[in-house]
Amino acid sequence: MRGDSGSEEKLRSGEIAAWVAQGAELAAARRAGGLRTLIPTGEVISDRSVFFTRRDLAEQRPEVVEALVRALRRADEWAAAHPREAAGTAAADQGGTVDDWETALRALPWTIEEVTEEFVAEQQRAADVFHRTGFIDRAVTVADALPRKA
Repeated sequence: MRGDSGSEEKLRSGEIAAWVAQGAELAAARRAGGLRTLIPTGEVISDRSVFFTRRDLAEQRPEVVEALVRALRRADEWAAAHPREAAGTAAADQGGTVDDWETALRALPWTIEEVTEEFVAEQQRAADVFHRTGFIDRAVTVADALPRKA
């Protein structure tokens, strides 16, 4: 189970056998103690934010995409330089404590990266895991989402 606010309590009470946690939820659970990490997922599926747009927008309005990328980079730079304030914003918006969000946010790389072959391969491995385990109902070819070569 992941994401709902009672997952940690359900795990501690024995109602569920395992829980996938990240961010402030994971920081809070680690702070509270008494739980054991079974499988760190970072080796299997990275915890990246991936931004998508419609193909027609990306191809016809690349200046809009570039403006968004610049804005995201500025936001990342601000969050990296002001982790306590960013944590306050996250806690107010998503719940949890400022301290737990600050722990989670300080662990992030705060970078916008170009799409590389390694990134596509990483995302393909994740898509394959999601399909194999039934989280998505059909196989996905990640490279199909890349811009078309001229």
